Amino acid sequence: YVAFLLSLIAEPVQRALIYLHPVRIPFHTDFSKPELVGFAPGKVLPFNLTTEDGAVLGAWQVLPREVYERVVEETHGELETEPPESAHICSDPDRPTVIYFHGNAATRAASNRVRTARHLTDLGANFVIIDYRGFADSTRSPPPSEEGLLVDARRVWDYVNREKGVPAERIAIMGQSLGTGVSAGLAGRLAKEGLMPRAVILVAPFSSIAALLETYKLGSIIPLLSPLRVLPGLLDSVLRLLRTRFDTRGVIETIRAPILILHAHNDPVIPLSHSRTLTDHLLAPLLTSA
Repeated sequence: YVAFLLSLIAEPVQRALIYLHPVRIPFHTDFSKPELVGFAPGKVLPFNLTTEDGAVLGAWQVLPREVYERVVEETHGELETEPPESAHICSDPDRPTVIYFHGNAATRAASNRVRTARHLTDLGANFVIIDYRGFADSTRSPPPSEEGLLVDARRVWDYVNREKGVPAERIAIMGQSLGTGVSAGLAGRLAKEGLMPRAVILVAPFSSIAALLETYKLGSIIPLLSPLRVLPGLLDSVLRLLRTRFDTRGVIETIRAPILILHAHNDPVIPLSHSRTLTDHLLAPLLTSA
């Protein structure tokens, strides 16, 4: 255990434990052929984005169901590859668009992320999802970092908002688990520029990485850092060494968009108490003023 704690000082070890980016489930995915993971042929447009610091990100745009059905009808059911230009996000900027930031480990082809895309496109939204630097088919260098993921997030926002012309008020930012830290961080930076998305949706958020690690259990069984509480100040000293912090509690009050927080009461990884902390933090000024 002592050797493990000492290894946490090394940034590559921290990076691997927090992001779990080497876990590329499902394995051997051809991201240019989304139909291989369960999408209908031609419903997904694969594309790439290059960030300001040179990372190349793999991305998908998933068509809303009604748009896809229209395209299939127009092509007489012969749509076999990517959707035509008429179905791309830029052709209908008034339609709601969800930018989705996934959690740690795995890729955008993971079954739970594919299901999320299906559910939201069935409701009529455009759905855009990226894999962060170091994940899936995105470039492995530069490696994942808190600032790097926020740069990735801003790049996909600029793609949807500036390049494709979708107004900010038609874009919802949605994150799950690790992606909630990315979503809140992006929304906070947008607020400083006077940009307000339609909504910020946080699914199973944490109040901060440090707060999460205080009680985190490997495999929901083995306490990671909580045994350090027996020595006063030791846990705080270890947490101060974290390079990745994603302090959602500290940034959420700066967001100027409607916020929806979703959390299962029996979440085995991120306790519901984190969402309660965020909710209480948001409501405190309102209750005080009342």
